[in-house]
Amino acid sequence: MRLFDLIENENTKVIVIYPGRFHPFHIGHGKVFKYLKQKYKGAQVFIASSGKTDAHKSPFSFDEKKKMMMLAGVDPNSIVQAKIPYVASEITDRFDPDNTIVIYAVSEKDMTEDPRFDFPSVGTKMKKNGDPAHIQMWRGIEGAKPLRQHSYITTVPTFTFKIRGEAVNSATQIRNMISNADDTELNQILQDLYGRTDIPNNVVEIFKQKLGGESLNENWEEDDLYSILLEVELKHQMITEDTTDLDSFDVKTAKALNNLRVKYPAADNLLGALVADVEDSQIVSKKNDMQHSIDIAAIEDKVDNSIAKLEKQIDSLTQELKNLKTNRK
Repeated sequence: MRLFDLIENENTKVIVIYPGRFHPFHIGHGKVFKYLKQKYKGAQVFIASSGKTDAHKSPFSFDEKKKMMMLAGVDPNSIVQAKIPYVASEITDRFDPDNTIVIYAVSEKDMTEDPRFDFPSVGTKMKKNGDPAHIQMWRGIEGAKPLRQHSYITTVPTFTFKIRGEAVNSATQIRNMISNADDTELNQILQDLYGRTDIPNNVVEIFKQKLGGESLNENWEEDDLYSILLEVELKHQMITEDTTDLDSFDVKTAKALNNLRVKYPAADNLLGALVADVEDSQIVSKKNDMQHSIDIAAIEDKVDNSIAKLEKQIDSLTQELKNLKTNRK
């Protein structure tokens, strides 16, 4: 059965999400988006990226990345800001989980280089406790389950391109080229980066401000795929289950989750315990902020009093000088 036939005849929606940090987004990513649109005809295809920024690892804001995506030919209506792009609830919450199939697209390179998250060559991936994992490898529309049961991972090729005649194979390579470029070279790089000559000045300025004059290293690379997919599995389990068996998680994660359950025994499930922990952290943070404000106010009062005393001393000294001058006359 073709994907298009399923959508038309059985009233089932299929959405494909291309998640990532994209620092920066470039023509190679744009080609992946077009590839997904062509391969999954009849599906809705989205790009999900977060707004998290970090001067050393994630310099571009979501709005800045959106400008880059549009330069690469992506429909702005397909671009969505998501707190966790590999879950992208900001997208999936728009659809009925009982008749929507969700597919996440990751690069073949990531799946090849990060083999710790193994999918079986055939059949269903199982957790250690014997239950089917929420995340499964996409094997085609036949037998695919809706979001309430599973979400799927599909792989996409890496589309190569050249910048100033040099083959590009990593985001770090692009960032280092930009960091060492002068204004003329930067414009040439961006033209190759987006396959067009009309690069807006505001986009040029974004790259100059965020990447200019600083050499970057491999610490900028994406978080490893295994950690990302584990986080997705955990999030789904927390939301859909009363988590009692932690055997399916690695030792460090299971220990942290068990500590939360012990800390908040009144919570109905693990998600409730996490929410309670976040609320407690916010209360502590507010108290610390309040105390910090009080401390600053006290310091300001001391400074103001010291300044007032100095001003009086200066006035007194000034008057004494005047008196001395008058007496000398």
